[in-house]
Amino acid sequence: MLPESWRAALSPDQQEWIGRTLFGRDRTGRPRLNDDLNLWWYPPQPRPVYNQPPASPGPFFACRLFLWMPHRIWRLQLTCPQPLCTGSMTKAGLYRTIRRVLDIDGWYLMATEYLECRRCKKKVGGWSQGIIGQLPPTYSCLFPAVLTYKLSCDQKVVAQLRSRSLGNSATRLYNTLREHHTESWMRRSIHYLGVCEQFLSSCSVSKRSAPPPPMPPVPSPVWLLTVYGYDVVTRLEEYKARITSIFGSILKMDSTKKV
Repeated sequence: MLPESWRAALSPDQQEWIGRTLFGRDRTGRPRLNDDLNLWWYPPQPRPVYNQPPASPGPFFACRLFLWMPHRIWRLQLTCPQPLCTGSMTKAGLYRTIRRVLDIDGWYLMATEYLECRRCKKKVGGWSQGIIGQLPPTYSCLFPAVLTYKLSCDQKVVAQLRSRSLGNSATRLYNTLREHHTESWMRRSIHYLGVCEQFLSSCSVSKRSAPPPPMPPVPSPVWLLTVYGYDVVTRLEEYKARITSIFGSILKMDSTKKV
């Protein structure tokens, strides 16, 4: 059911719950994407009580999924973002890439849909700026991240970079994020190892539980500055409007001919 590129980026536990949640069966028994879709999807949580060792640490370290499908969810009429083309866009399946998004204390996944132009047959992802720029603010404000080539960054992290000043640098934000990520990962590991410890004496060596997965590293301060640059570019028109407004106020305050 899931694209092969998704399977390569997801653990077996994530493949199972995403496939079971997003897909159903049609009358012929073939997998079909559900019609009732939401933006945020949360994985199954660890059980309160375990009567046997956990099969894998997956439920303890699973992350949520953000599903961005503006055409399929809201039935919006979108036009082709290619220059000199005014064709309408139609759904064309799932986008082949699933992204990992940096959050304050962890990571989450982001997926989107493929949109195809009826006229020029070009395909674009639903999270491209040419598509998001067409959305009304009611919906565009729900997009939570800034996208880069491989990884992506949540807007809450980017907001910490917008108020950079003396002592509030990208390096300091990097250290703060690494501290939050480590603390969150340690809590999950303690929970998982604590559950496994209950069955340690009754299990043979061959049936012992797998160790916790390694913590995904936090991207470098240089990458954080790159994300900040992407964010500035997307809000360039807003900055221009602010500058025009500021200088307009100054011109009105001083009415001399020299100005």
